[in-house]
Formats: sequence, C-alpha cells, structure tokens
Amino acid sequence: MVRATNEHQRAALKAAVRHAIRRCGGGATAQDATRVNAAALSKYGSGDWPDNHVPVDVALDLDLDAGEPVILSALAREQGYDLRRVEPVAAEGDGDGEFSPLGALAGLTKDHAGLIAALVAAASDGILTETEIRAIEAEAYELQSQLSRLLTVLGVARSKGEAA
Repeated sequence: MVRATNEHQRAALKAAVRHAIRRCGGGATAQDATRVNAAALSKYGSGDWPDNHVPVDVALDLDLDAGEPVILSALAREQGYDLRRVEPVAAEGDGDGEFSPLGALAGLTKDHAGLIAALVAAASDGILTETEIRAIEAEAYELQSQLSRLLTVLGVARSKGEAA
C-alpha cells in the first residue's frame, strides 16, 4: 500500500501532538481532557510507535485544552496551508487587556532566543539527535504561537478600524 503521507509528515504530526500535550500540562493532565489515557497519548506523540496516530476527536480535545490549534496547524502546514483565526480574540498586553507593542516584542524576543539557543546547542557537536530535534521543535512552536497571537491581535485591530 502506498500512503499519501510520508515519514517526514507523520513525524511532524507526532511532534505537534507532543507539543500540544506539553501545552496541556503533560500526559497525566491532558488525559483528563480526552477520551484516552496518558499511555495512549504518549504513543500518539512517540516515534517508537510510527503507525499509532492521534484520532481526530482526541486531536481536537488536545487543541482545545492547549488553547490553540497546535495539531490542526501541523496538519494544515503539511498540506501547504496556514491557519488564521477569524473571530476576534482578546488582545494580550500588560494586564489591562490592551495590546502592548513592548509586551509583544518581549514575548517574541524571549521565544526567538529560546529557538536560537536550541539550534546552537544542536549545532555544537555537529550531530543532530532526536532530543535536540524535539527541543528545536518545542522552541519553534512557541515562537510560532507568539507570532500567531501577534498577527491575530493586529488583524482584530485592523478589522475594528483601529489602524490609522
């Protein structure tokens, strides 16, 4: 049987599942938001179980509990698409509910630095390990989340006519 997906795409999906589980607080916490237990969730994110993937309803449970479409975004990305939230969301800011360019810059800088640190650590010996790949993926997803939140806030401001 020839599958439409390749190993890289399936590995990217498993990485997204691992990231969603981390955002939910780990397998023990995430299992409470799904119909499966922590052991099953672990298999869905593990490269040791290459043919055991997250069911669609469990992926939705994880994304909802994570507070963002981590797995859905990975599925879209592997098909050449990018997700964009269409309904307004609350702006992130300095605690008063207002968008703060300085707060956005701080969050992006922190996550960008984390990604650079993971890349430098991986490059230090010239050998890319599975642990390093997972660390890079985690940092890249965090940076992607910050950028998505920034783009959403800017889109909401534009749609409300707040842009000059």
